[in-house]
Amino acid sequence: MNDIDKNDTIVASASQQSLIQDLRKIIEQARGRVAATANCELTMMYWHIGERINREVLDNQRAEYGKQIVATVSRQLQIEFDIKGLDEKNVRRMMQFAQEFPGSWDCPAIRSSKMKINRDLFCISLGFHYLCIQIH
Repeated sequence: MNDIDKNDTIVASASQQSLIQDLRKIIEQARGRVAATANCELTMMYWHIGERINREVLDNQRAEYGKQIVATVSRQLQIEFDIKGLDEKNVRRMMQFAQEFPGSWDCPAIRSSKMKINRDLFCISLGFHYLCIQIH
């Protein structure tokens, strides 16, 4: 049986400590994979939003229409999804992101050796997220 010390820490045997250490590693690795997957999906969402709006604006080729559609879309998305990062300023950044990185790519491409999330290069502030991409 284990004892509990005055700091509410369980005093475990050496074999139990080894087991707990292994379990910590499993949990930390899973957390890291979950975070990487979430970041990848958010990155793709931002790119797809920007790319889709860019297509709409470019198809109509009118500057005033472009300003109007971005303002309207961002307001509607904020109302519908209650996400502060979908304001007009950030939607424009998503459009810039899609322009800077044209083409079709997805999460496996981000995880490949050609693209990696990196804080040192192309960064776009998306509200409470910073989107940073490095191209090799």
